[in-house]
Amino acid sequence: MRSCCCISGVMGVSIRGVGLIEAARVLSQHKHLDHNVTGECPYDAGGYFIINGSEKTCLGQEKPADNKIFKYKQKPGHKWLWTAEMRSVPDWKCISPKQIYMMVSSKLTSSGYEIVVQLPRLKRPIPLFILFRNLGWIDTFLPLVVPAFFGNAFFIFMYRQFIAQIPEALLEAARLDGQGWFGIWWHVILPLTRPVTAITAVFTFIFTWNDFLAPLIYLQSDDQATLSVALNSFRNQYGGITKVNLLMAASLTTMVPCILLFLAAQKQFIEGLGKGAVKG
Repeated sequence: MRSCCCISGVMGVSIRGVGLIEAARVLSQHKHLDHNVTGECPYDAGGYFIINGSEKTCLGQEKPADNKIFKYKQKPGHKWLWTAEMRSVPDWKCISPKQIYMMVSSKLTSSGYEIVVQLPRLKRPIPLFILFRNLGWIDTFLPLVVPAFFGNAFFIFMYRQFIAQIPEALLEAARLDGQGWFGIWWHVILPLTRPVTAITAVFTFIFTWNDFLAPLIYLQSDDQATLSVALNSFRNQYGGITKVNLLMAASLTTMVPCILLFLAAQKQFIEGLGKGAVKG
């Protein structure tokens, strides 16, 4: 998918020069238009890539499946005047700038500030693989570490909901003390968001540590394999699930870092859950 998202000051989004809300829709195979019109391969599994148990990827017999984006107009010369805000582009928003932006937007009441766009995770491996290949990151840990450092849609929304509950009087008091937006974030918001930051850190580490698909795609040599991939090889090497004792021992070994991280952040983690459950 060679879509290029342009984020301007007004946060208008365009894909291939076509406005996202202005005139865009994604057509799936054999549903709206014939493949002779859309140019899609008739054998491309309906526009989806399939990963089966044998760890093979089927992209079609003639060419890789490509998302087709078509522009339409209700009337000649008519264009939609709506603008969309892509606030949640997975893997491309750092935690700290994300906090600043979500702090500002969660306290503003204007049209469009409640729009959140999330890209499905299964749509990203192919364009990300092309990007990482052009950067020379294939068969390195960078494709695993760099995206994990940035926030995804779930954590961005969680930050937004947490910051929206902070009393406006607290922020107003900071403004009276001469603090700007960055000062308010550094001295007021950041200390209050420790629980949600701990939750984000724990879940991000667990998701990345247990990720099987990304290492399988980006890491090619055996010496670079992560424990999730090695665990699958261990299972195949010792006869599948027949020897459960060996498989459970290996699985328990891979869980040790996650358990240690949870114990280290347990206080903040429980505090964050308590703040979300208790009102008043």
